[in-house]
Amino acid sequence: DPEIYNLALSKTGLKPDEVIVVEDSKNGVLAGKAAGAHVVVTTNYYTEKEDVSGGDIIVTCLGDPAGEKGQMRKGKLAFDGVLHVKTLIDLFSK
Repeated sequence: DPEIYNLALSKTGLKPDEVIVVEDSKNGVLAGKAAGAHVVVTTNYYTEKEDVSGGDIIVTCLGDPAGEKGQMRKGKLAFDGVLHVKTLIDLFSK
C-alpha cells in the first residue's frame, strides 16, 4: 500500500520521480514503486529470500566508509561498497 508515500508526496509537494525510497522488504518495494518513486533495496537476514527484484537498485547494505561495505545485487552504477546519495541523485536525475 503506497499510502504513506503518497501522503509524504502530498505534504512535501515533491513529484514521485524526485524521490528515492530506501526499503528492505517486498512490501516496501511494492509500496514505493506503486507511489512512482525510485526504490533502493537493502537486503537483510530476515528478507534476503523475498522477491525484491522490483527495486531499481539492490545492495546488501548501504555501506560505511569506515566499516562494512555493501555488494551490488542489481543495478548498473559504480559502487565502491558505499552507496552515496549524490551517486543516486545523479543516476535518477537522468
